[in-house]
Order: sequence, then structure tokens, then C-alpha cells
Amino acid sequence: MPFVFSIGGIQCQRRFDHLLQVAEAEAGKFDLRPAPVDLRAAVAEGVALLRPKADARTIAIQVDAPEDLGTAEVDPVRLQQVLLACLD
Repeated sequence: MPFVFSIGGIQCQRRFDHLLQVAEAEAGKFDLRPAPVDLRAAVAEGVALLRPKADARTIAIQVDAPEDLGTAEVDPVRLQQVLLACLD
């Protein structure tokens, strides 16, 4: 039987990752890896990850942002965490 990773599993994994990151930060081992990130693509990815959950609750998600948001020098993993926390 194949393993199915549900939205609940994703949320559990995110919480676990968050706790691990808090522990790393408290230990002085918080690692940031800045890189150029296309902001529009990052927002689209975050919305795509949460769309199934929103659809299941009949919640519409609409992005109202300029086509060219540009890029930013940020840690892409941390940015995605912030976006998901804001959208979830």
C-alpha cells in the first residue's frame, strides 16, 4: 500500500520543522542561505500548496499583485515558511 502524505501530514511536518528551527536558533545554529528569489513565483508556489485546503473549505484565493514583483535576496526556505504562515 503506497504512503499518502496528506495536508494534515504536511501541517504536522511544518510544526515539527518550526520546533526544530526554534531549537537551532536558541542554540545559535540558525542558518540563513540568501539567494535571488522571484517573489511572484514564491507567492504562486505558496498559494498552490494551500489551494487544496482552501478548495476543500470553499475558500477562494486570489493573488492581487503586479506581474513583475521582482526578485529579492532572501533565504527561499524561510520566505516560503513566512508566506505559508501568513496564508494558512
